[in-house]
Amino acid sequence: PLFTAFQGMDAFFHAAEGYIANVTTPLSEIYSLESIRLLSTNLHKAVVDGNDLEARTKVAWASTLSGMVIATSSCISQHSLEHAMSAYYPTLPHGAGLIALSLAYFSHFVYDVPERYIKMAEVMTGKKVTDPNEFIHALAAMLTRCRVDSIKLSDYGIKSSDLPHFVTNATETMGKLFEYDPQKLTKEEKLDIYCKSF
Repeated sequence: PLFTAFQGMDAFFHAAEGYIANVTTPLSEIYSLESIRLLSTNLHKAVVDGNDLEARTKVAWASTLSGMVIATSSCISQHSLEHAMSAYYPTLPHGAGLIALSLAYFSHFVYDVPERYIKMAEVMTGKKVTDPNEFIHALAAMLTRCRVDSIKLSDYGIKSSDLPHFVTNATETMGKLFEYDPQKLTKEEKLDIYCKSF
């Protein structure tokens, strides 16, 4: 169940990152929103009951769509920030690292592309949304339903003294993805995301 949640949320973040990227395309937007919709309504079912083949099939299709998002848009710096952590702590599952970063990370860009946050929230909730922060609330609720809402970086032995090294590693090894963010992150903002996720 835990790895179902990790992998499913990784697929979710592929779609969400690709949707707010500054290189998004009309085609990637279709893939992103459908993947986000399917995962937000089915992933928790697959986590709770691994024998729910209908839910797992929808999650698998959503994951495929998220791969198509990467091919037609791009992941952005959430993935850079996470891969830096797993580089230093290889026992940290990629999905767990993304989950730990997610609320602080996505909160950072709420007002840079509010219309995109509103649209993601609408497909997640099935309701009309006017506040872009509803996406953050919907994401937090999804993490709770998938039983991964309490994950913190410190759970995996990461120390606060590691965080500045992560900033350097993320920027030097996967710096290209930062160029696709809705707004450029400063060194201090990158560190702040890590600190809020610790």
